[in-house]
Amino acid sequence: MRRHWSYLRYVLRHKWFVLVAGLKIGCPLWRLLVHDISKFRPSEWFPYAVTFYAKDGSKQYVESVAFNLAWLLHQHRNPHHWQHWVLRQDNPDRRYLIQDMGDWEGLTHIHDVKQPSAEAFVPDMDLRANRPDVDRMMRQLLRHANADAGLIPMRMPDKYLREMVADWMGAGRAITGRWETCEWYNKNRRGIVLEEVTRSLVEGLLNYKAYCPETPDNRSETEE
Repeated sequence: MRRHWSYLRYVLRHKWFVLVAGLKIGCPLWRLLVHDISKFRPSEWFPYAVTFYAKDGSKQYVESVAFNLAWLLHQHRNPHHWQHWVLRQDNPDRRYLIQDMGDWEGLTHIHDVKQPSAEAFVPDMDLRANRPDVDRMMRQLLRHANADAGLIPMRMPDKYLREMVADWMGAGRAITGRWETCEWYNKNRRGIVLEEVTRSLVEGLLNYKAYCPETPDNRSETEE
């Protein structure tokens, strides 16, 4: 029972911080009131509680197939998650495969599956910062490779976009005790698949350019 009490306290604390953050960035009140309401459904509640809290109510993280299914259900039920707006097409003829090698932050290999010996990798930040043409070329290649892999991000409606940003802010405040979100976003930016206008609006709400003005990914095509 302590497990469920601890999880309930976290969910309510998270919802409160999302409400506070959402009101500051102009998210509709109704969206903030119903935020994460699906977490109270048994199909989400029990896997989440078991994953994040032990029987005595202490924190833990024990991932399982049940949790992965609950997380997938949560994404489909809640349009404030960016995963809700990414179309995964059936594409048996895809040509490129993007692979994060995991041996160096930011290193991503692009394999041509029709020519196994051919591959490319994203240059390090210093080279990309000093050579805008290289940075532009690699970002375009990554974009085309993602599309070829069948990942097509759709534009998020403004109300869900703002709720998503408020969710990130509220989660950060509830977990770390800080409102700072740009640090988390900068660390996870590569893995967050957003449509270009959506990303621009999200980063505007986060004031991301002020946080990380020198990052090559932070420059627009027109600036290059």
